[in-house]
Amino acid sequence: MCSSPGTCASALPHRYGLIPLSVHLPSTNAGASWDFGGGAPDPYLTIQVDGVTRSRTSAATDVFDATFSDGNAVVDLAIGSTFSIQVWDEDTSADDFAFTCSDTFTAPSLRSRGFQCDDDAGGGGSLVLLVTPL
Repeated sequence: MCSSPGTCASALPHRYGLIPLSVHLPSTNAGASWDFGGGAPDPYLTIQVDGVTRSRTSAATDVFDATFSDGNAVVDLAIGSTFSIQVWDEDTSADDFAFTCSDTFTAPSLRSRGFQCDDDAGGGGSLVLLVTPL
């Protein structure tokens, strides 16, 4: 952004909304059942930006494919900001870690306004995140 000729500065950071839309979990957790008795997982997500947890969704109940209507994060992002979304299975005693999806924001990725990520470890999970300027 240039305020006058020869005086230019980055237009970033800008405020964005990070909106978790959906997640898919594989049918097993590394070969084991997600829940006692073989039940489906109860997935929820946490969103971190530059190493700081910014939001958490509520847990969906007994599903491998979940959509979310909460857990939105409002953050200031610049090119080079990193994000990490951790997917968990909510349980009564201790939650099971499912997978992480992480990346670094670039100008093209911020303009695309969305991310579809696969499990960083290749375990078969995936998620969709909407990135919208505010």
